[in-house]
Amino acid sequence: MDIRQLEMFLAVAENGGYTKAGEQLHVAHSAIHRQIRMLEHEFKVHLLKKTGKQLRLTEMGNVLLGHAQRILNEIVILKHHMNELTGEQGERLRLGTATATLASFLPSVLARFRRQYPSVQLQGIAGNADSLIEEVQKGNMDLAIVVLPPSILDEGSFKCNYEPLFKEEFVLAMGKSHPLATRTSVPLEQLLKFPFIMYSKGSYIRKLFDRMFEEAGATPIISMELENEIFIEKMIEIDLGMAFLSKHRVISDKLNYVKITGHPIYLEIGLVYQKSDYIPRSAREFARICREDLSVFASVV
Repeated sequence: MDIRQLEMFLAVAENGGYTKAGEQLHVAHSAIHRQIRMLEHEFKVHLLKKTGKQLRLTEMGNVLLGHAQRILNEIVILKHHMNELTGEQGERLRLGTATATLASFLPSVLARFRRQYPSVQLQGIAGNADSLIEEVQKGNMDLAIVVLPPSILDEGSFKCNYEPLFKEEFVLAMGKSHPLATRTSVPLEQLLKFPFIMYSKGSYIRKLFDRMFEEAGATPIISMELENEIFIEKMIEIDLGMAFLSKHRVISDKLNYVKITGHPIYLEIGLVYQKSDYIPRSAREFARICREDLSVFASVV
């Protein structure tokens, strides 16, 4: 068994077939098929099986997948560590963030980090918590700042280190001409006749709001589902619905908002990084600046 075989196996598992794996790795799919067969021969097990037209992992294939991901990830970490020690490659920080933090907490942190470490190559991507955590686990990202409900920490699929930073209040934002725009708080039941703009299904933040309505025995009218908060704001401005947004963002953008009587909404913002003995210096320093900036941000919120 060699590293290249593990890379090919991982590509097949992620793409669901040899052809797409070959396109990803720029290798003939027949060569990938041959290497997978060699792995199966070495371990004396079947790693893949066909179900109809779908190629799926066997039980043994899933076992190998977990180990392969960890092995390849450790190799990436090792290369970064060696490069940092030798200075062979310039430092970089691959940072993921949810749009909520991008609009509020993050700008001052990024500005300070850039002043202190101007030579560090900064690579950033915005996304939902699910995708960002997956990228951190795969080693494609050094650090992510996400909205994360505490319940996810108990799930077996969560295999990262997590450090809570602060809790941010979320409120119900609406257009200036909305019938509830002049109110400061509204009972949940009075909101049910108005349309909501919700985050996409499956996201952590959407699950929290769905649970709130479910526990109250209420069913909201959902006019649309969006991931990007900038798009959500645009829809609010043209009165297509109300939406839950961070209070800090709503105040900064001068939107109208109400609180839901008896239902305070606070979501935890935290740092997610790999479970490893080595954390890149750039990630360590960025986390330090985040912690130091907390007191300033909290006073504004």
